Amino acid sequence: AFSKIRRQGQAHDSTCCGAAVAAYSATKVPSGENWVVDMEQMALTRLLAPYRKKIAADPEPMKALAYANFEISHDYIREQISKPEGVCKEIAVLGGIMVNLPGDVGDRFVPITFEVLDCSTGRHEDLFASLGLGQAAPHRFGTSERRRPFFEPHAAAIAGAPGA
Repeated sequence: AFSKIRRQGQAHDSTCCGAAVAAYSATKVPSGENWVVDMEQMALTRLLAPYRKKIAADPEPMKALAYANFEISHDYIREQISKPEGVCKEIAVLGGIMVNLPGDVGDRFVPITFEVLDCSTGRHEDLFASLGLGQAAPHRFGTSERRRPFFEPHAAAIAGAPGA
């Protein structure tokens, strides 16, 4: 079952990523300027709102919640990168989902994307195949929209910069 686990030293199961489960279960979306006061809980509630119907329609909604949460995080991190050509040589991103497992079984990481950007040339490369796990998920969660390369907007900006 997705979303609950019995952790060592606990008598009862508890949720995995409780903030995401609470955000999905919330009955209303926070509004106004102060919605980020409790960033983990309130922000997730607001950011998950567009995915709520697709999550609920999935046969395994807690698994779908993990994938929706990945999309939100993936997009947020992409937006935080500003003018990489001025501050670094290369950037790599390895994104995925942590799967909490019970007892002494170690948690697992499910990679979804692995890419690198050359910050001086704008050349970007998808390295997912080098992980030996087959092909990366080709579509964004809940859509038929193809997943765009993580560094695509940054590469375009670098290539279009003066002197590039």
